[in-house]
Amino acid sequence: MASPLTKEYFTIDANFPSRLLEASPSRLIQFIQSFTQDFSKRELSNRTDRSVASLSLERRIAHTIHSDSHYGVLHKFRHRMLLWQRGENKNFQVISYHGTKIPSWSWQALHGEIEFPICSSVRMEWLQEVIFGENGNVLLAEAAAFHNLTVAAQGSLQCAIINAQGNNIGWIRYDWDDGYTRFELQRCVVLGRKRTTKHPYYGLVVEPTTSADAFVRIGIVCIDGSQLVTLQGQIRVV
Repeated sequence: MASPLTKEYFTIDANFPSRLLEASPSRLIQFIQSFTQDFSKRELSNRTDRSVASLSLERRIAHTIHSDSHYGVLHKFRHRMLLWQRGENKNFQVISYHGTKIPSWSWQALHGEIEFPICSSVRMEWLQEVIFGENGNVLLAEAAAFHNLTVAAQGSLQCAIINAQGNNIGWIRYDWDDGYTRFELQRCVVLGRKRTTKHPYYGLVVEPTTSADAFVRIGIVCIDGSQLVTLQGQIRVV
């Protein structure tokens, strides 16, 4: 029999996902992150099946843990599940769904392997004001502006964030290799901060669309919160 410490303990259950009810919050998050990562690695014959293929299991898990779910993100753990990033040495490709719009904040919008930089054991303080709206099609949150900061390539995946004094005060991982040259450093949506001495903030880097209050996700960020300027009003991440 599989050990309760492995994800197989949950997946081989004939009554899956009933064993999730026995799990601690940390173990539950660990399983959901691992399950989502594994699913993102699957090579489907039709890439547009990415959202449909996971829907049945997503709904069963959501029902079991008494949570809503939207496009592969469980509302109860939305902050951690929104903080996905592309895997090592992998580049995303946008999936062209026919007649369906998958939000940019969902990993289902892109083809490629994902990872979660915040493991389940890391203690975080999450902003509860970050919510889903419009029947789960948009993410509603306050935006913050990057103040007098620049980015510099740091390896093949991450970019360093540099302040006016030339200090490295965080990092960005764009969803595309050319992100740091392709996008201007403008705004982010803060999801939460780590409970450590320096309290680094984690969030989504967003880019404006042609609509006044609508933005799209283009990556994730970890930054010294003192370098951000909070803006008034709520934005829509679509």
